[in-house]
Amino acid sequence: HAQVRELCTNYGKLDLLWFDFSYDGHCGEDWRAGELVEMVRTLQPGILLNSRLEASGGSLGSLLSGAPTPEQILPPAPLCRPDGTPVCWEACQTMNNSFGYTAADRCFKTARTCIRQLVECVSKGGNYLLNVGPDARGNIPPQSRRILCEIGEWMRLNADSIYGCGASAIPVAAFGCRATARGKNLYLHVMEQPVGPLALTGLSPAAIRSARVLATGAEADILTSGWAVQNYPQTAFLSLAAQANETLPLPDETDTVLHLTVSET
Repeated sequence: HAQVRELCTNYGKLDLLWFDFSYDGHCGEDWRAGELVEMVRTLQPGILLNSRLEASGGSLGSLLSGAPTPEQILPPAPLCRPDGTPVCWEACQTMNNSFGYTAADRCFKTARTCIRQLVECVSKGGNYLLNVGPDARGNIPPQSRRILCEIGEWMRLNADSIYGCGASAIPVAAFGCRATARGKNLYLHVMEQPVGPLALTGLSPAAIRSARVLATGAEADILTSGWAVQNYPQTAFLSLAAQANETLPLPDETDTVLHLTVSET
């Protein structure tokens, strides 16, 4: 309690205070958690707190139910309270299998995996916390630098589909895709090569005002003719190919982002 008071008193305005896990058999009021939270809120009224004063990773307490704490996993659905109200959540992930620096752990994820984890989190209304562990000399390991540089290059071209975005209010679904949204801007993250045009269930052709590849601005055709359109008139079909019946070429095999401007209807 004294250490937390020092942190909340001596270092100006704090945006976030992140408590780590409780030990086995101890959580919540074993730490006088209610008193501690009241002190923090009094000293830092605008601060954001995580839930681990109440519960460790093995127990969600009263804050959430029906889903695990998203650490080293990606939750199968957006996290909500028992009444269905969405909550702010964050998935804590590592670049290999270890938090911090572990010299013997060489099992690094690819940048492609990390980018897809990021998109998965945002598409479910969450945030992605990626751990980076410097060594004893303060150096970021070469493997981590390469991964971060590749993620940074993808973000340079596709940041609009991540920052300020969340889950799509439109229940759109497509093969190998995830959707993120901000206002009337809908972003389709195409991660798998579709067969022929990309079918967007849950979105009618009339609802799409424009469709472009976010990274390049290249236009994606909204198909208005062909057997697929005739058989499924309520489904929007997009294509980047020269011919509607050709396979959609993905400019970015990791995640080709399509920016769709949609109408309110």
